[in-house]
Amino acid sequence: MDTLTHIALGACLGESFAGKKLGKKALLWGALAQSVPDIDFIAATWTSTSENLLAHRGFTHSFLFAALITPLLAL
Repeated sequence: MDTLTHIALGACLGESFAGKKLGKKALLWGALAQSVPDIDFIAATWTSTSENLLAHRGFTHSFLFAALITPLLAL
């Protein structure tokens, strides 16, 4: 998926799961939460293209990362 579809899907999921409780903020939180696993793009600024291709979808796409980031997003 590209960034736009990640954001759109996250916003839709946020609205469907928390729309009644959070209102329009659910769209924003869903979009942000859906984009968190792709935070590894920041490393692309100081790594080579081949290293970036190997690292993308690494730790930030793991169940361990999901377990670690969930409490932060729940705040």
